[in-house]
Amino acid sequence: NGIPVAPFHVVAPHDDPAAVTPPFAGPFLVKLADVAHRTEHDAVRLQVEQETLGDAIVELRGIAERDDLAAAVAVQPMVDLGDSERSAADETAAGATSPEGDPVNAG
Repeated sequence: NGIPVAPFHVVAPHDDPAAVTPPFAGPFLVKLADVAHRTEHDAVRLQVEQETLGDAIVELRGIAERDDLAAAVAVQPMVDLGDSERSAADETAAGATSPEGDPVNAG
């Protein structure tokens, strides 16, 4: 069956950010799609609601332009692991630490 992959929706650079509607419910994790070390560019947004998704996409495209990076944006659903695991899950999604506290790349 292979390796499980989280659902994602890619927003191409020419797509209208105001019209983006991922095929899954939010809140969302929103990040530059084709960028290594995106956390070093501050190019990850957590807990983005549908109402502010377009703004987050515009903001990330601005970072891509500023830093001469690819402008495609990936949107994924946030995973609710419950309150006790939320901060570890948020940090892992942002590329800060693994659940064990080790540095990881949001890749």
